[in-house]
Amino acid sequence: MSAHSELAIDSEPDPVVRAYLADVDRTLVTKNLSLTPDERFRQLMALQRLTAELQRAGREARARPPLHMGRRG
Repeated sequence: MSAHSELAIDSEPDPVVRAYLADVDRTLVTKNLSLTPDERFRQLMALQRLTAELQRAGREARARPPLHMGRRG
């Protein structure tokens, strides 16, 4: 008996899995799987550049003195 035949295969996913699947955009998964490994890597690198830029902008914004709104009297 192979390892695959020993596993029970349910036609219905576990309730927890089903709850998570409700929030999965399958079109994005399908699109990502249609990309080549090189294209996926390039997307990852672009995301990492965006993350670094957002972190830099956040540090810069925190280093500036806060903007004060004019008082109403």
